[in-house]
Amino acid sequence: MAKRSRDTLDYLAVLAGETATPLSPLSAGPFLDLPLTAINPSPWQARKHFDPDQLAELADTIREHGVLQPVLVRSGPNGYELIAGERRWRAAQLAGVETIPALIRDVGDEQAATLGLVENLQRSDLNPIEEAEGYRTLIDHGLSQQAIGAAVGKSASAISRSLGMLDLADSVKDALRDGQLNSAHGRVLLPLPKAEQARLAQQAIRRVWNSRQIEQAARNLKQRIDDGARRGRRLRREDPDIAALSERISNHLGARVEFRNHSSGSGGQFVIHYASADECNGILAKLNLLDPAND
Repeated sequence: MAKRSRDTLDYLAVLAGETATPLSPLSAGPFLDLPLTAINPSPWQARKHFDPDQLAELADTIREHGVLQPVLVRSGPNGYELIAGERRWRAAQLAGVETIPALIRDVGDEQAATLGLVENLQRSDLNPIEEAEGYRTLIDHGLSQQAIGAAVGKSASAISRSLGMLDLADSVKDALRDGQLNSAHGRVLLPLPKAEQARLAQQAIRRVWNSRQIEQAARNLKQRIDDGARRGRRLRREDPDIAALSERISNHLGARVEFRNHSSGSGGQFVIHYASADECNGILAKLNLLDPAND
């Protein structure tokens, strides 16, 4: 297994002064060999996806060398509950071993959540939304962004940028979870209205854009919005229902849509934007408005 620069146990000095409930120091041992069947997964687990190939590789390592780093557990109603090390626990099951070295700690829910999240956030393979949600949970448990940064080896500004991902449109967050977009894409999309985020994200996925391409598209879009505002066609703030409807239609058509009400309050316009003839044809096809005989 890859060696980490600092271990979860070393972070307690940072966390002890920041959590609502002080954390007691963790000793280095002794470790016990616990049956895998006596250990249950943690309800605080930040990681939602465990890569099968990575688990298989770790299982091969465990078969050859054993589990080199103990898991951290606490007593539970049905045996023991994992605090940190679920991937090792899962890989050990795949490897066919019966026991795993474990350090048993007497900690409450808050401390268990903190330790488990810090252990996960030290790693670089959480998807951007899992990472942001992990930081949010730690903040909800009383930690500051500075303390989290010290614990996971990142600056407070990096923590803040990560938390910003939670403000993205739902469809964009889903794409980040699935690996269709990366954190660079998310940062570029964040300043845009959510309907625009969804539309550009869909284009980026469909056209396999890199971060530079999507950044250029976002810049061009923002320029068009700013130009429209200067011409007196400033986009009005939509109420939540209209905003949600716009986002759904944008996701379906893969295009920016806009509701414009007349100043009189009666009537208005529903506008569909497109950037090229191909994009226009794609929208018309989704609306079943193309004449097959003329295509």
